[in-house]
Amino acid sequence: MPAAWQNIDYVEEESRPLVLQKRVLNPNAAKLVSIYLCSSQGAKFMLEESGAGNACYPGNFTHDIRMQGKEQGMRIISKDKEMDFFETPDYAKWMQEIKLILETGR
Repeated sequence: MPAAWQNIDYVEEESRPLVLQKRVLNPNAAKLVSIYLCSSQGAKFMLEESGAGNACYPGNFTHDIRMQGKEQGMRIISKDKEMDFFETPDYAKWMQEIKLILETGR
């Protein structure tokens, strides 16, 4: 059956921090890898190798989901920036309802 993604209330945007270890042998090389992974070519590489899309560059599902929500006027949030919402009783109730739907099909 054909199906398509539909944002309901908001668009959840993932963040993937890139960090360097202390005393890395070649810090400039590590920085270059980080820069590459943040580029459009790096985003394409990540999509091909891991299936992880990048909302900053077109041509992948993550970008399409973000743009769909933006066009519909939805709020784009990041768990890192809006943790207070994810710690509310409403969120816990919402997650229980989702779990029930997934487990029972109702």
